[in-house]
Amino acid sequence: MDNWNGCLLQAGCVVLLATAAGCSDGRVPVYPVTGTVLVDGRPAVGAEVICYARNEELKRSGVPIPTGVVDDSGEFVLDSYGQGDGAPAGEYDLSVIWNVTVVDSDDPESRVERDQLAGRYEDPKSSGLNRVVNGGPTTWETLELRSRPAR
Repeated sequence: MDNWNGCLLQAGCVVLLATAAGCSDGRVPVYPVTGTVLVDGRPAVGAEVICYARNEELKRSGVPIPTGVVDDSGEFVLDSYGQGDGAPAGEYDLSVIWNVTVVDSDDPESRVERDQLAGRYEDPKSSGLNRVVNGGPTTWETLELRSRPAR
């Protein structure tokens, strides 16, 4: 019986080591990405930048959608798997949503979220915003947006 237990222990160790050595975490490599969002020349504090990959490989299940939130200076850092880790290399269509909480005019006790950009940059296919992440640290050109359509 002791010999049988020893064999099971050895087999278990071999399986464990083979599994640990042969498996990666399945994550696509990411690279640091920073950028700036200005609306009418001012920082869009609190706006969310969402990056939608054009590459089918990056659209597959398990690959996160990179996002960032604009800080007081107008800058953002993209997150994919963890805070500030960046985004996979590739081409992206961008969405920018700048929600603020306001009092509902019909019910003063109620609060509602409103996009200060009126949804103009919400759809990545029609926002007109796109950028590329290279295989290394990337700083994007400033996203200069308007709160109202140009006349």
